[in-house]
Amino acid sequence: MHRIDTSTAQKDKFGAGKNGFTGGNPQTGELPTALDQDFFDSVQEELCNLIEQAGLTLQKGKRTQLTEAIKSLFSSGRLLQIVDFTASGTYPKNPKASFIIVEVTAGGGPGGSTPATGSQQVAAGAGGGAGGTAISKLNNSDIPATVDVTVGKGGVALTGTNGTPGASSYFGSFLSATGGSFGANATPVTQGENQLTYNGGGGDGTGGNLENIRGGCGVAGFVLKFGYESGEGGRSHISAGGPSIITIGSTTAGIAGRRGSGGSGAFAGNNAVPTLGGNGGDGLIRVWEFA
Repeated sequence: MHRIDTSTAQKDKFGAGKNGFTGGNPQTGELPTALDQDFFDSVQEELCNLIEQAGLTLQKGKRTQLTEAIKSLFSSGRLLQIVDFTASGTYPKNPKASFIIVEVTAGGGPGGSTPATGSQQVAAGAGGGAGGTAISKLNNSDIPATVDVTVGKGGVALTGTNGTPGASSYFGSFLSATGGSFGANATPVTQGENQLTYNGGGGDGTGGNLENIRGGCGVAGFVLKFGYESGEGGRSHISAGGPSIITIGSTTAGIAGRRGSGGSGAFAGNNAVPTLGGNGGDGLIRVWEFA
């Protein structure tokens, strides 16, 4: 492609080096811009090549082929919208989509709680594991008009017994993911002694034709002679877990996970009442729709 460059082109009409056209001026003797074969061949071939690159055959008299070519070349694969499910429901197939990318993340496990402690006792709960994630590309023609969607809830921290694990998530029968395990509840330990409280493991993805991702494990809670730290929640594919409680003695509840990550463990100082760990984060199902 090039701008008109005949001897009668209007020089620099659109800026330095950017010639344009003029109709001439008989009163001043200015000639109209002369056209040549190079310019017309350039315009013709630029347009025709674009149409033919889209797989179309040139048709004389049809004036919509350039529009059709642009739509064909640049509309395919375009992101139409992102649909998030934070609770179970039904996915309605978008008739305008040609394929979808589905991310399925399960619920995270809760952090460990702490029991009541005595005057010289402390306790540190462990972190819960994160839910797994499965990712698939699915052609629109391969899925039904509606797909049942199950979003796994995060596990719940309990006192007196370990919490419940995170629940699994499903996108119909196409792909799924399992939830993270609970971080263990702590037992009281006399200050100056050492103790580890076991962490929760991560879930895993199943059926993903792009990725099956294991959720991160929680971190063990520990008590050392000169310091204490509850366990951090495991990281999911899309969110960090509840942060650990680093303390020199203050009783603190665990922090909940988000988007399938694990909750952190609680910490109990001297003479504490039972204290809950952080709940696991609820899962998430995300559908990316493409033209």
